[in-house]
Amino acid sequence: MKQAIAIVLLLTFSAGARAAGSNYSYISWQPEAGQFAVSPGLSFSYAKADLSGFLLGFQVTGESTSTSTGVSVPLEYGITEMIGVGLSVGYGASTSETKTTVMGSAPTESSSSNRGFSNLGLDVKLRHLFGNFGLYYGVSASVSPGEATYDSSAKEGNNFSGGFSASPFLAFHVAANSGVFIGARLAYTSRGERKTAYSNPTRDAATTGGNSFSAGIFVEFPELSWHPLFEITHTKTERSETITRTGFSETRSEYDGGPGIILFGARSYIEVTPGFELIPGLAYMMPTQNTSQGLNIDSYNSFLLSAGARATF
Repeated sequence: MKQAIAIVLLLTFSAGARAAGSNYSYISWQPEAGQFAVSPGLSFSYAKADLSGFLLGFQVTGESTSTSTGVSVPLEYGITEMIGVGLSVGYGASTSETKTTVMGSAPTESSSSNRGFSNLGLDVKLRHLFGNFGLYYGVSASVSPGEATYDSSAKEGNNFSGGFSASPFLAFHVAANSGVFIGARLAYTSRGERKTAYSNPTRDAATTGGNSFSAGIFVEFPELSWHPLFEITHTKTERSETITRTGFSETRSEYDGGPGIILFGARSYIEVTPGFELIPGLAYMMPTQNTSQGLNIDSYNSFLLSAGARATF
């Protein structure tokens, strides 16, 4: 479930703002030819799920809570009016706590945390404008500088994924006569093998699968002074498999990808001076089905707060 949420947040909140007076919507924004843009941002997310059901004939109830904070610094460059490239770095910290009760047994609790720099992000974007219709496509890649690590004794790991992923995307917008932009975006994320090195005890794990598909629609009001934008995005993650090796032994485990996630997002692009904007945002997430890993989702709440800025030079 956390994996699907992360994908949605990446797709939804990494997009740039629309330049004032431009014929491009936010979804196709990039610096003009020969210009740079830097967009530092802060984010905080919270998710809580209550689960219940039966496993191996025993009644099970559980509660999972996770929080994360992060800082990201994307840098973009406009090669031409149509082509742009980007590089992003980030640093974050997250915690997860789970409480599970099996009928007739005492509750068991577990927790984990991750901290450190995240994967490097690379983007190549192209755009075309045909009157009131804009087309936007490209690919975003995520590159792990090293293996993911996790200390089972300290219950703490880094933020690297331990692998590589690529997300080709296609988007469009239509400009209405009232100045409103209406558009949609599709993206598919393909993930390579992700490696994790565990310590205390020492073991290695490799995860494959977990690809995801995302589809969203948005409406943008650039003529209003606070330039609001509202969007709905749905993301579904496929099944993944993890192989863990300890010495000469090997175990396999599968994750069904969890329920699909729908995100309802809103943010504003506030121009402070020409070439500098503030970008506050808020999003709420909910599952599209009421089961996960064979258990019922009795309740689910998750939200994201973000605050960013963009400077073009």
